[in-house]
Amino acid sequence: MAAAVNTSSTDYKVAGGDDYDHVEQARNQQVLARDYICAVPEESDMYLNTSTIKLKVPAGEEFKGSVLLKNLYLSCDPYMRGVKHSDNATTKQDRVVFFSPDSPVVGYGVSKVVDSQHPEFKAGDLVWGITKWEEYTLITDMQSFFKINHADVPLSYYTGLLGMPGMTAYAGFYEVCNPKKGEYVYVSSAFGAVGQIVGQFAKLMGCYVVGSAGSQEKVDILKNKFGFDEAFNYKEEPDLDAALKRYFPEGIDIYFENVGGKMLDAVLLNMRLHGRIAVCGMISQYNNEQHEGVTNLMHLIYKRVRMEGFFVFDFYHLYPKFLDLVLPYIREGKIAYVEDIVEGLEKGPASLVGLFNGRNAGKAVVAVIFKDYVTGFPKESDMELRTSTAKLKLPQGWTGLVVKNLYLSCDPYMRGRMTKHERPSYVQSFNPGQTVTGYGVAKVLESGDPKFKPGDLVWGHTGWEEYSVITATESLFKIHHTDVPLSYYTGLLGMPGMTAYAGFFEVCSPKKGETVYISAASGAVGQLVGQFAKLTGCYVVGSAGSKEKVDLLKNKFGFDEAFNYKDEPDLDAALRRYFPDGIDIYFENVGGKMLDAVLPNMRLKGRIAVCGMISQYNLEKPEGIHNLMSLIVKQVRMEGFLVFSYYHLYGKFLETVLPAIKEGKITYVEDVVEGLENAHAALIGLFAGRNVGKQVVVVSRDKQVRMASEMSNKQVILKDYVTGFPKESDMELRTSTISLKLPQGSTGVLVKNLYLSCDPYMRGRMTKREFTASYFDTFHPGSPITGHGVAKVLESGDPKFEQGDFVWGHTGWEEYSLITATQSLFKIHQHPNIPLSYYTGILGMPGITAFVGLYEICSPKKGETVYVSAASGAVGQLVGQFAKLMGCYVVGSAGSKEKVDLLKNTLGFDEAFNYKEESNLDVALKRYFPEGIDIYFENVGGKMLDAVLLNMRSHGRIAVCGMISQYNLEKSEGVHNLMSLVTKEVWMQGFTVFSYYHLYGKFLEMVIPHIKEGKVTYVEDVVEGLESAPSALVGLFAGRNQVAMACECQVMSNTQVILKDYVTGFPKESDMELRTSTTSLKLPQGSTGVLVKNLYLSCDPYMRGRMTKRETASYVDTFHPGSPITGFGVARVLESGDPKFEQGDFIWGITGWEEYSLITATQSLFKIHQDPSIPLSYYTGILGMPGITAFAGLYEICSPKKGETVYVSAASGAVGQLVGQFAKLMGCYVVGSAGSKERVDLLKNTFGFDEAFNYKEESNLDAALKRCFPEGIDIYYENVGGKMLDAVLLNMRSRGRIAVCGMISQYNLEKPEGVHNLTSLIAKEVRMQGFVAFSYYHLYGKFLEMVLPHIKEGKVTYVEDMVEGLESAPSALVGLFAGRNVGKQVVVVSQE
Repeated sequence: MAAAVNTSSTDYKVAGGDDYDHVEQARNQQVLARDYICAVPEESDMYLNTSTIKLKVPAGEEFKGSVLLKNLYLSCDPYMRGVKHSDNATTKQDRVVFFSPDSPVVGYGVSKVVDSQHPEFKAGDLVWGITKWEEYTLITDMQSFFKINHADVPLSYYTGLLGMPGMTAYAGFYEVCNPKKGEYVYVSSAFGAVGQIVGQFAKLMGCYVVGSAGSQEKVDILKNKFGFDEAFNYKEEPDLDAALKRYFPEGIDIYFENVGGKMLDAVLLNMRLHGRIAVCGMISQYNNEQHEGVTNLMHLIYKRVRMEGFFVFDFYHLYPKFLDLVLPYIREGKIAYVEDIVEGLEKGPASLVGLFNGRNAGKAVVAVIFKDYVTGFPKESDMELRTSTAKLKLPQGWTGLVVKNLYLSCDPYMRGRMTKHERPSYVQSFNPGQTVTGYGVAKVLESGDPKFKPGDLVWGHTGWEEYSVITATESLFKIHHTDVPLSYYTGLLGMPGMTAYAGFFEVCSPKKGETVYISAASGAVGQLVGQFAKLTGCYVVGSAGSKEKVDLLKNKFGFDEAFNYKDEPDLDAALRRYFPDGIDIYFENVGGKMLDAVLPNMRLKGRIAVCGMISQYNLEKPEGIHNLMSLIVKQVRMEGFLVFSYYHLYGKFLETVLPAIKEGKITYVEDVVEGLENAHAALIGLFAGRNVGKQVVVVSRDKQVRMASEMSNKQVILKDYVTGFPKESDMELRTSTISLKLPQGSTGVLVKNLYLSCDPYMRGRMTKREFTASYFDTFHPGSPITGHGVAKVLESGDPKFEQGDFVWGHTGWEEYSLITATQSLFKIHQHPNIPLSYYTGILGMPGITAFVGLYEICSPKKGETVYVSAASGAVGQLVGQFAKLMGCYVVGSAGSKEKVDLLKNTLGFDEAFNYKEESNLDVALKRYFPEGIDIYFENVGGKMLDAVLLNMRSHGRIAVCGMISQYNLEKSEGVHNLMSLVTKEVWMQGFTVFSYYHLYGKFLEMVIPHIKEGKVTYVEDVVEGLESAPSALVGLFAGRNQVAMACECQVMSNTQVILKDYVTGFPKESDMELRTSTTSLKLPQGSTGVLVKNLYLSCDPYMRGRMTKRETASYVDTFHPGSPITGFGVARVLESGDPKFEQGDFIWGITGWEEYSLITATQSLFKIHQDPSIPLSYYTGILGMPGITAFAGLYEICSPKKGETVYVSAASGAVGQLVGQFAKLMGCYVVGSAGSKERVDLLKNTFGFDEAFNYKEESNLDAALKRCFPEGIDIYYENVGGKMLDAVLLNMRSRGRIAVCGMISQYNLEKPEGVHNLTSLIAKEVRMQGFVAFSYYHLYGKFLEMVLPHIKEGKVTYVEDMVEGLESAPSALVGLFAGRNVGKQVVVVSQE
């Protein structure tokens, strides 16, 4: 049906707009939506309208930043069907613009700027983004638009391959699915704009790819044009499960979901273990009033599948990275793209409806018709071969050498020598017209130096020529070991070898078992660092730039893992893959993006040896490094070094490495070219990464017999497979006999079972399965049931276990078991106050299940909302308590009033409800979670899951642990609301605990202290005797297992400073509020904490970071919105459960911003031994955290010496003022900077700094520092970051030290500024180390011994800036960030 036509005009009211009346007008044809749509859209649901529009952006404030566009191409996309819905359930948290009746259709398009009031766009610019279906569109918010900078590809591609669909394919495939070469990938709706790209990305990754589409024509294009391995027409497949098994007999690793419904149900049956499903869309459901039920979600658990919905909007920050990947592929013809283009807006409705009907052949687009020194990368031509004559005789009186060069070394540092430097470097630039110089091996022809004689072989610095006269003989080493290849002295036994040795052993001080990452790892230095690390017993990963090099690293050099960085679209994700627990040592050869990715992945107290930054050598301006805050957060030491400074260790180095070479423990690979005429090509090839290994230029070549004793053995037997609800009669008790001697040669263990665990997953094992293997085998009728239990070892053939050990793990439901799969057993290291039975629950499989599901799958954050179904069970009760310990709001559901009371009164849930009493689960969940659910711990499935999906918040996480409601059904209930995974971008991941048993040690470290301190309660329902086991197991499925416990308490009002929400940008007082609550002035029974009255609170710069929501862990937790701010303070103890503190003690440490606090983490508190002459408030500053920070950073990190030059930024602050005074006491020359004249005067006249300046008055910080430090800076105490750090790096002296305490200039930025001058770390051999004060608290006694006498003698002055009352606290804290304070900012809560 043809679209109807209407006419109207478009005008804007503008104050004072007389001139605007005369602006040129143009016709503006539009496609309007007639009304909201149910069922399948038709062309008549849209109509054409013709209006007029003025071709200029109106004047006035409301149009500031607006742009007028002429639309060139409009995109038809599947998601547009959903944006015409009026269903509130789907729109609540949506991220797309919804159509409105009688308004233009909205979607992606390519446009040209006609007029602009936006500073980033000008007339004539080409852009793509969300526009309207009309000829001209006035856009008032341009944040969704991207400027088109590459016009050498069809503009229409920016509606597809280079626009939203392309980015969707990229994000879903690479970011959500993390593909690996060789994996099996299935793409539904594969012919669409997104699907065709996903398939080609997967092929470029080396995956096996199958796609489905809805016609033979489309199937042929998938195989013949897009290069899919296989494709099928889903309309011709009566059985989708069978079709998928035909194409994926081994199963599917990655499914890119575009369809939903029956297709998703079939895919779930065919997923492989640890598969990933990226839920991009569900086009089959868009026209359904009720979505089809998906019944096979149990496979998320069986196969530990991660299923994640996503929106492309969240990945637009990766658009430049996406273009870097895809544009070369387009230009090289490695990616094909098919578009289905129609001409004219009048064809738009038909095209859009055709998309939903599958009539399009490719991406549907509507065309609105519109017919002498080196800079940059070195080249071979930058060098030339020249022939001259050389005298082979030394001039009379010379102390040099004449040598014949044999081998020359190509090294990365030589690139820097090809550029003219404005500033001195550690090695001089080459001189144009002169011979290139570098490391080499040579033979002495004549010598004027008594250390060398003719015939000696040497290595060191020489010329790139056949013969050289070397006058600087101090740079030469005589070669004494010629039983190894001479060329090795250009590499393994020369400068690169020494570099690897010094950087790894001297700078990084490795320890056995540490994790080591090496960039540029196949190079001359990197290959050695890796092997040194392996010989030390480290876990080693390297990166290189080709498959050949990666194979070399793993197969020849023995690296544990290696990857091609060019194949990694996300270096951070790659590093997390190889270092899930972080990096201890990074050997830095690359810089730039690689260093930025490494920094967030460093472990606490990690070390970075900065050897080189080859990625920066050809850039006119180095890339900025943004993640330097990680130096502080992780207390990382980053140290540049030059090999020259370690040449005194060369003898020691040879003693280490020569035997390793001769014994074959170290391998070395060289890439050798013959002849000086090939030298320049070899050097350029090094910078381009063409070399494999060290680039060298060759210039001129018992058994026992045992008796068995038998014992009766009572067993619980499964009689037959079970359908429906299990009954006790499905099991029987049987008595057999067992030998209490291990079979000869057995490596198993014979055990006596003590406790057996009844667990929900056991129901699945009682049923015969038709489908592929599950995470656990079914029971075998006629054999004993098996499950988790606690046992005592009677005899062992496994060296890990001894007779008498207690173990937990998988055993039989019988008195005695012979366990052959001992890898499933854990030795119990007994704790006197912990029952052994706990190892069937809280300290066994259920405990680690709760731990990994909550922490590893869901990554909870303080303040989030958590819902736990089946919450009174073995797992659920723990999940809830763990979440409460995280500071979450927790609600649980259970099946009886008794269990609900248990959840609230014993286990500490915030709320709980009986699901059996709720006629509408959706309404129940909205009652408890009006703002939605962040985390759902899924134990139930079915209707409960369907209700939860509607109530998840954006970016919520669902850990699928079990689905107990489905275990007794012959066919699982359908789950209908899976579209919420897409609309809410929810992560839903099935898991089984076995995959996380490697974290058991970490789990115990967390949970055992909580048990002992009474922070975690555990309830067991224990029955006696194997004869009671069948009844207990069936009772579990029926919900009969029950339990209970109880508690009691005097109350005081408590004023608190609350953080209202996470903060972005600069904090405001309104981000906090004063709230009055009540608190009990009695410790909870059994508590080991302390109840305190707060007296003084400290405002500190680090608190800004705690106000922001973080994706990654920091050294200190973020604040939780809705909860009191916490920080350092001074308090008086009112009541104590900790023997270290008594009522009346004064203490300092972490407390709440409130009148009274209950402090459970008493290990962070210090008792104050009062001195009447010292104000108590000093323990918020000079005698508290700031004081120990100044002490540790100056003395422990920087090791100052008398006469050195010291620079302190933010020098008038709580820490800076002390650093300066401590340095003066050491006899140093000290300069500080601050932000006002008043503070500069304070630094010089009160604190005794030699000099000080106001950084706000300095237009050139580099010049200011040169003025104050003409000879350079020995020690920089870093409090500021950004431009200040960049300027300081240029002014550091050789062997300088930088203590990175803070970077206050970066705390209010969404993205930190880039720091560009990090190569100075190498050039000046500067050590830059981040630290946090907590790591030096063991020195607090030593610190007091030093500083207290100085205070009493008046040698150290301290200035405080005090405000009175908690009501003044928000203003004081914000003032600190704005620089309003003079001295240490303190809030007085109560004077005592």
